[in-house]
Amino acid sequence: MTVVITLPFSRPPLRPNERPHWARKARIIKQMREMAAIQARLAKVGPQEPSVVTAIWHAPDRRRRDTSSLDLLIKASIDGLVDAGLWPDDNPAHVVETRCRVIPGPSTSPRIELHITPADTADLELADRYQREGDHQ
Repeated sequence: MTVVITLPFSRPPLRPNERPHWARKARIIKQMREMAAIQARLAKVGPQEPSVVTAIWHAPDRRRRDTSSLDLLIKASIDGLVDAGLWPDDNPAHVVETRCRVIPGPSTSPRIELHITPADTADLELADRYQREGDHQ
């Protein structure tokens, strides 16, 4: 079963092409991380099995956007989900894959959702291989 966590952002708060001062960047990343943890706790999401996490941005309009605009958000959000207890760590044994998707608007409620889906058999084999071999290399 897929778990959906909605983040209250109408757009990614920080994008890879932005070059803010390091302190501002750290503050924004902390905000994204904390917001993901808060939303997971509010939704009462418990521990998850190995998963694929997809960030989906429901954009407010039809402007062209890169899916990579979500890269910093998905990393900070997964860290927040680990803080909330969904997984013990964000390594590939637990978060098997991340995906990003942009759905062009118009949207009456622009938002970013995190979809957490149990990994399929092929994904689990990769996670198991990581656990067996990853720590020894």
